[in-house]
Amino acid sequence: MKKVCSLLLSCIIGFAFCARAEKKEQSKSSSPAIDKLILYGFKKEAPLMDGKLDDACWKNAQTAMGFCKLGTADAAAPDTRMKISYDEKNLYFGISVEEPLNKQLKSDKKSPWSGDCIELFIKPHQGNERLYHVIADAGGNIYSGINIDNEEKKLSLPIKAVTSLCNEGWTLEITIPLSAFHYSKPPVDNTEWRFNVTRGRRAAGRNDDYSSWAKLDQFTQQEKFGYLAFYSNPEIEADLAFWENSKRSGLMDRPEVSGVKFALENAGKEALPNLWDYSPFVKREKMAESWSMRGMTPGTKEKYPEMYQAASQLNSLLIEKSFTDEQLNELYRAGLDKAKLEVLISRSEKINDNLNKLYQEYGQAYKNDKNKMPASLFSDMDKAAILIKELAETYSKDIESLQKNAAEKHGKWTVQSFNASPDEKYLNRFGYSRRFLFAAHEFFANTDSLLQLGPFSTHTLHANYLIPKQKDSNAPWDYSFLETGIAKLKESPFKRTYCVLKQGLADLGTVMLPEIKDKPGVHMTSVDNLPPYTKGALGQERAANIHSKQLNEFLEKYFKRTWGEISKSGLPVDFFLFAQEAKNTFRVVTKDNKKEERSMGFTPDAQKSFHEYLKGRYASIEELNKRWNAEYKSFDEVNPVNDKFINRPSKLTGLAFEHERWCRVTFLRWLKGVKDLFHEIAPGIPAMEDMSYFLIDGNIYLAFKEDIADIMSFHTEPRRELPMWNFMYSINRKFGKILGYYENYWGMFSRKYMNNERLAKREVDKFFFELFMHDITVSAWWMRYYSGTGSYAAGYNHNPYYLEYDQTVFRWSTTALPVMFQKGLSVEKMLLETEIAKSKTAMIQPCTSVFALGALGYTVYDSPVITMLFDLHNNLFRPLNIPYEFLPEEMVLDKRASLSDYDCFILPYAPYMTADFSKQLKEWVEKGGTLIAVGPLSLYDETGAALPKEASLLKTVFPDAYLGTKPWDFKLSAQNENPGVFRKNFGKGKLIIFNRDPSMYLQDASLKPQLMEVFSKDIRKPVMCSDENFRSIIRHGKDGSVWLAINNTSANKPISTKFSIDGEFNRVYDVMTPGWMPIKTSVANGKTECAIALCPGDWTVLKLR
Repeated sequence: MKKVCSLLLSCIIGFAFCARAEKKEQSKSSSPAIDKLILYGFKKEAPLMDGKLDDACWKNAQTAMGFCKLGTADAAAPDTRMKISYDEKNLYFGISVEEPLNKQLKSDKKSPWSGDCIELFIKPHQGNERLYHVIADAGGNIYSGINIDNEEKKLSLPIKAVTSLCNEGWTLEITIPLSAFHYSKPPVDNTEWRFNVTRGRRAAGRNDDYSSWAKLDQFTQQEKFGYLAFYSNPEIEADLAFWENSKRSGLMDRPEVSGVKFALENAGKEALPNLWDYSPFVKREKMAESWSMRGMTPGTKEKYPEMYQAASQLNSLLIEKSFTDEQLNELYRAGLDKAKLEVLISRSEKINDNLNKLYQEYGQAYKNDKNKMPASLFSDMDKAAILIKELAETYSKDIESLQKNAAEKHGKWTVQSFNASPDEKYLNRFGYSRRFLFAAHEFFANTDSLLQLGPFSTHTLHANYLIPKQKDSNAPWDYSFLETGIAKLKESPFKRTYCVLKQGLADLGTVMLPEIKDKPGVHMTSVDNLPPYTKGALGQERAANIHSKQLNEFLEKYFKRTWGEISKSGLPVDFFLFAQEAKNTFRVVTKDNKKEERSMGFTPDAQKSFHEYLKGRYASIEELNKRWNAEYKSFDEVNPVNDKFINRPSKLTGLAFEHERWCRVTFLRWLKGVKDLFHEIAPGIPAMEDMSYFLIDGNIYLAFKEDIADIMSFHTEPRRELPMWNFMYSINRKFGKILGYYENYWGMFSRKYMNNERLAKREVDKFFFELFMHDITVSAWWMRYYSGTGSYAAGYNHNPYYLEYDQTVFRWSTTALPVMFQKGLSVEKMLLETEIAKSKTAMIQPCTSVFALGALGYTVYDSPVITMLFDLHNNLFRPLNIPYEFLPEEMVLDKRASLSDYDCFILPYAPYMTADFSKQLKEWVEKGGTLIAVGPLSLYDETGAALPKEASLLKTVFPDAYLGTKPWDFKLSAQNENPGVFRKNFGKGKLIIFNRDPSMYLQDASLKPQLMEVFSKDIRKPVMCSDENFRSIIRHGKDGSVWLAINNTSANKPISTKFSIDGEFNRVYDVMTPGWMPIKTSVANGKTECAIALCPGDWTVLKLR
């Protein structure tokens, strides 16, 4: 334990000590464990290789089973089982894959990873960075590669794979020659290789359904792999006597090795005092009382005041140290002499070691006697505080010295403050404040510790408090629960509030149920008349019928009564949240008790709404019939008869398309009605919407267009949040809403860094860079589950600070929060008075294809047009530092945007397109535009009818272009063609088209250069830098000022590089160094070149004059 804890706080942001920190981690991870996730392979006769696991070598072999869902410790269902054996020449794997949908398996000869597949990760040589990667799918197709330093290259190995179907699923046998791993004979007994096996499940259109034998956050997390061991004597077989051998491991006796079981056992029945590597396997549905009596909880403060004081003081030290680490970033940017920097880093590391010892001392004191903390602990913490203060003072003096030298060399400069004063008002066009608002979400359990982490000015009045108790519809409403919440707020440090109504997570809250639950039409009705699935927590129910008159009448009564009580309290209200994580679909319970998704639209009032929608879309029934090639006599005859969740359509029709789009629009219009109703009752209070899943599903522009909220919020996890903020910012240029981020904190980390506090802390820094620079000004911070255990945090695998001794001395990465809040506030005025420079490059959102594929049963997880929007941002635009706008097709059709404003478009998968937009796009290219199409485009219109050649750029340039029944059964000619990049000039412009999924280009070493050439050379960038980790965002002020925000996107490597920016700027200043710091520049040929150094994860803002 002591050895593990010695790594507790070895977290510092700088370049010279990165290697030392890595060595510490390596030494820790290589230490032997008491038990291991280890599978033994025994030397036996080779199997027949027919895909059936009935050979002698598979009998009585150890079985690897109990797979975990990727990213969690939850058991994967259905499970996977694997056995291993070997002989003199080969290694054999026998895998049994449980799959109830084995008649709908997917396989792909060209890309086995895209089908139902098994992936083997084998690392034979410890200390060697070679990781062998083998994929075999349900069709017996094989991929093999080698991963060196996290770069994968295809490597053809003489591997055989044979599959077979069985009643339970499918089975697979794989043969790999030992010579593939450079072994001329079998490994000696008890040799151990790092090893893991994973599964991708794609049956029946599934996507993102991954599981792993070892508990992993991502597939290549080698430090968490299990082991494959070799033993020539199969002594665990029942018919063999136990053979006494000192070299024999008792682990051989395990008949099966469950990854889930191993994960749970090794997480520990009690949490460990470890900040560095957290294992979030323990699921506690109910906390034991002892867990609520630690650190800075209210119960601890009352029962163990000395322990509370010690926890508070240690927490403060961690935060103070985090602020000094930010000063070190500033010194590195300012160019402090390397020798001096090394000395400061050494002092910083010693303080970290000291903090580690203090933490252990605190933990031991807790264990010995909670009632009495030793005086030595407090005196040691006082000494640590002095060391941190002295280090901060040294940093400040060094910065001042560097600034003085720069002034003598380049001349003095005038410093401006960009802190907006409290009385300055920055309002949007609707009269709502654009100022930063950091809200606290459910802080009451640990208010004292949480308040240290940020400038939180307002606190939740939670939905639970907004639910008056009543037993029946005729009883007077009881507001005692609401009054309790108001009283808590008035007694707390918070004197302002924001309110939450769980109208999305639970459409029918507890308060509504007695009055309207059993009224006809209140719940959704499915086309197959199955009962809606209702969420049981707190009696709340999902599946409210948004077209129900009773429901909407009740909402009005609810708002009036509840708002009346809140108004009487006198508490200022900052905003009101509706529709948290709301969706426009619902679930039903089938006869065999399964939960299945259903579409709305099958109640009489919903059908009436659909008819009114169609009248708005088409001038007359004759126009509809002409467009759809139909023969309806009136709009009342146009009703959906099929639900895509029951029978997935094979072909698009006008009815299917319009019903899909209506399902989205009618939901948004209902939300607008709720918002407008609220504004009538509570004028001047902004309404926030936060519908993460619904926005991901391609509804971003519709949400803005239908005016559903004053604050548009979104949250999930970084790979979706960062692209979405770019999308929302682009659209919001036309709408002027406030952008928000609700119920957050856990989502800001990349999974690959979740178990490394040093890197996770830098991920927080990077996250805030994107948040601030994209004007996400309203944020509500939910950290309750980071100061307590619970199944929520464990299930999400977001690594709360999991301590036996004290859960509220936060994870080291959490101490970045107060630093980042202060950093953002230091440039708030600049951000409020500038905007991101508008790019001449845009990514088109092909709305018609979004709705068309949605109508055909595709979801956010497998619709290529949806997934590609995010993949292009994460894999190309952001890594290559390409600024771009987000341009929805319907935004152009609504005349809120024009194609003529852009030079280059990137068009994701878009086989369906309106004839109007398709013609506009064709004419734009002909006039000189560059269109980069990733996949098919302009083949069909919104009714599924083929677009004529004159309306389609693709058909004009590639007359034989073809799209089959599968998304990537796409060809540009009648002949079989290899994946590639195809260029065609058209008029004054050009079309560049990729005929395969971009993931194939990224994974294939021969195709990747073609992809990178297009995105590097055919797209113009205003900022150029050779360092792949350099990220920049240009902002322009109305006064003509130019600002450049820059970030090092690497969490483990510093950068020292040069970049160039369009324009000639004689002076460039780092305005986030207190007192500013000039940057070395040179100007030539209309460009300015600057030299910059950034620590891992660090960011700053430059003023260009």
